[in-house]
Amino acid sequence: MKQSTDIVPGSIVYSMVTEKERVWDGFLSENILVLQISGIMDVETSTEKFSTWPGDMLLTRKHQLAKITKMPYNG
Repeated sequence: MKQSTDIVPGSIVYSMVTEKERVWDGFLSENILVLQISGIMDVETSTEKFSTWPGDMLLTRKHQLAKITKMPYNG
């Protein structure tokens, strides 16, 4: 399985990525709360750049451009 994303409208987004790297570049129209379970996620906005690791929580603000790179932990 390359990837799996299940969306419950307005509630939960679950994403699993087994590819070496996956990049998403776009506009965040809503606030997003992230709980990083495994892997590494690099986030770049117009004002900052940072990485999240397993166990990290992240709250992003809406109405901004972002580039998100997700990688499996052993990738």
